[in-house]
Amino acid sequence: IGPVAPASAPAPAPAPAAPSAAPAGMGMLALPELGDDIEIIRKRESISFRINSEILYSSAKADLSLEGLAVLRKLLPVLRGSDYIITVEGHTDALPIRGGQYPSNWELSSARAGRVVRYLAANGVGRARLRAIGYADTRPLADNDTEQGRASNRRVEIILEPPPAPEPDDDP
Repeated sequence: IGPVAPASAPAPAPAPAAPSAAPAGMGMLALPELGDDIEIIRKRESISFRINSEILYSSAKADLSLEGLAVLRKLLPVLRGSDYIITVEGHTDALPIRGGQYPSNWELSSARAGRVVRYLAANGVGRARLRAIGYADTRPLADNDTEQGRASNRRVEIILEPPPAPEPDDDP
């Protein structure tokens, strides 16, 4: 039996991978054509995939939308086919949550990151390589005083980092 998606999610469809080079510090990583919904941020020791939360979730919710599942499905070949450590970060804007399931942006950002991690694990990404972090509104990209700035701050980032180097043997 192949990977299983969450009950509310359609079964994943394989996405074609068109190789492209990653930064030198990350070696070669095949990146498929990911479309306009995923921003790729390349750093010396990591690659991040930034996804606006409106694509993944409804307002103040953590259930993945069908459109969000389609975006994540595009990343599955890259994430399954690597040994990188994968951190999923949930970020919110600074507006307080009024009512609903989550008492604060801390719980909302954590739940959103956790849902993405669960989806990835259910679809063949190694569980030992995954971690979820909720940052609430503590790492904004833009000013929270405008709707455009708040929209930029509501996001999920999937960060790939090389696994730690093995400890050298002390045996001769």
